[in-house]
Formats: sequence, C-alpha cells, structure tokens
Amino acid sequence: MSTYECARCDAETDALPADWQPFESPVIGTLHLCTACAKAAERPARQSHNSGEAPSFSADDVITGAAQSRLRTIIERVERLEEDKAGIMGDIKEVYDEAKGEGFDVKILRKVVSLRKLDKTVREEQETVLDFYLTAIGDR
Repeated sequence: MSTYECARCDAETDALPADWQPFESPVIGTLHLCTACAKAAERPARQSHNSGEAPSFSADDVITGAAQSRLRTIIERVERLEEDKAGIMGDIKEVYDEAKGEGFDVKILRKVVSLRKLDKTVREEQETVLDFYLTAIGDR
C-alpha cells in the first residue's frame, strides 16, 4: 500500500485525496500538495527551466525532510551502482585483454557475446537479412 506525503508539509495519507493538487517541480517532477499548501502555493508561474535561464526557487520550493531523505537515498544507491558498474567494466576489459594476449580477435569476441544475447530465432532472422542484403549488393 502506498502512502502519499505533501511535498511541503508533513501531511500524510494512505490514499491520494481528490483535493490534493499536483505540483510540478522543475527538479524532482510531479509532487502532491495538500489543500492548505496548494492554496499557499498559488502564485504567478515561473519560467520553465528550458527557457535558457536558470530556474529560480523560493522558500516554498523546499521539500519535506522525508522526501529529502528519500531523494538522498536514491542518489546514493545510483552512485554505488555506478561504482560497481565501473568495476565490472574494468573486469570485462581485463578478460578481453587476456583473450587478446592469447591470440583471440577481441572484435569478433564482442560480436559473439552480443549475438549470444539474442534469441536464436531473432539471430537467425538477422543473419538471413544480412545475407540477403549482401547478395543484393553483389558481395556474396
């Protein structure tokens, strides 16, 4: 079950009330505002951050502590995964370097790995189309 939290105050509910207003944050995306916060937020719209100018933020744009904590957690998870990804990419490079040192053609090994990712029928279809194209241009 989802819980909904107002983007500006600590109001929380298990179901999204009909009177809560969606709020488009230029940084985070769609958030929801309780009725009281939605009324307080009624002010002239800012220019879009796509207009070439830096977006301006007011004190009303601050998100709750819980939302800040969740945002921080998400960012930290992505950062850890990026570090893991860099480590794995380094490991893959080492394996290809090892294969190259043993005389294997790394370019062909990469192609074999990519082909093995495909479903057998998809791979056969691609090979048939490739053969057809090469025959059509006279290279077969």
